[in-house]
Amino acid sequence: MIALLEDISQCGQKNTKLYMMKTDNGRFIIAIPKIHWSAELKEADDAEQRFEHIHASLTFHMYDGNIDLLANNITSHTMHYDEYIH
Repeated sequence: MIALLEDISQCGQKNTKLYMMKTDNGRFIIAIPKIHWSAELKEADDAEQRFEHIHASLTFHMYDGNIDLLANNITSHTMHYDEYIH
């Protein structure tokens, strides 16, 4: 298991921490404790599938910020680290 920590921010909003763990069985566990949110992604999913899963999860969580921007930002981080730690 590999744990990663990133600062994540959106235009006009405060920085927060994005926690990602990549498990040995090919999954990402991602969390933003500041908004009490977490999700699990499959390593095999492409960027569009990850975005859709994150977007749906944030919508279900009733996140009241810009869901598209946040989901896109998180997706980019997971794709970046997927290549980095492979």
